[in-house]
Parts: sequence; C-alpha cells; structure tokens
Amino acid sequence: MTRPKLLVTSASGALALAAADYIPKHKYRAVIIGHTGQGNYGHDWHTAWHGIANVEVTALADANEAGRQKAIQQAIQHVGGAGVKGYAEYREMIAREKPDIVNICPRTLDERFAMVTAAAEAGAHILMEKPFARNLREGLTARTNGGFVSLRLDGPSIDGVG
Repeated sequence: MTRPKLLVTSASGALALAAADYIPKHKYRAVIIGHTGQGNYGHDWHTAWHGIANVEVTALADANEAGRQKAIQQAIQHVGGAGVKGYAEYREMIAREKPDIVNICPRTLDERFAMVTAAAEAGAHILMEKPFARNLREGLTARTNGGFVSLRLDGPSIDGVG
C-alpha cells in the first residue's frame, strides 16, 4: 500500500469512527398534535420520525376519535413501537408525556399559536410547517423557553438550494 493510500484509508476510518461516536445516545420523546377535519396532519408530519433511531414517538393528540386512531396506526407503521398513546386534548398529552419534541401538524391556524405556546411552555423543541402564528402581533409575543423551533418551508430557499 502506498503512503498516500494509507493516509486516505486511515483518515476515512477515523472519520467513520468519529461519526459513529457522534450518534446521540439520548432517546428523544416526541409527541404529535393533529386535528382530523381541521388541518389534519399537514403533509404526513406524524410520520416524520421514520428511520430516526434516537426519537421515540410516545403519543398523539387529535380531538377526532376516528382520526386519532387512524393516525396512531399510521405512526406505529412508519415509526414503529406499539406504545403510541392517544389523547383527545393536546395540552393534557404534553403535560403527561413531558416530551422533548412536539410535532405540530394541523394546517389550520386557529389553534396553532396556542399549540406552539403550550409546547414552548413545556420546554419542548417544536417541529411544524410555517406559519406558527396567524399574524405578526401574535408572532411577536412568542417565547421558546430556550427550545428550537424548526419550520418546514415549501419552495426553493433563498440561495436556490431548495
């Protein structure tokens, strides 16, 4: 083996080991808020954690019983684990489950800011589609309590890498 090839092979091996060590050891608890008939689950956001080993979906809230049961089955199918609990009320779910991450899925804006506020007050990170508020006044009152808010934006980004 030539010296350059040895260096490249060694560097590749070191990077692979570093990447393996970087995999988070913590298992994050995620919950999902949807509302069948009122924005549903956005673009299937209740299946967003598929293939992410360190995130466990523990519960799902939907005021519509039939929609909640269907979404639970879909979430189990896509993210695994038969322990996904169902709640009719998202505030109760957040209080009982104490999640690290809250997926806010409904596309309608009537309850979205209240959902964001409940998740932020619980200290959870938030994953949702934009917008998180109905208007600028509502948005300016938002508090994240140190968590991250990740918004999915449709269309190309500013730099054209959409």
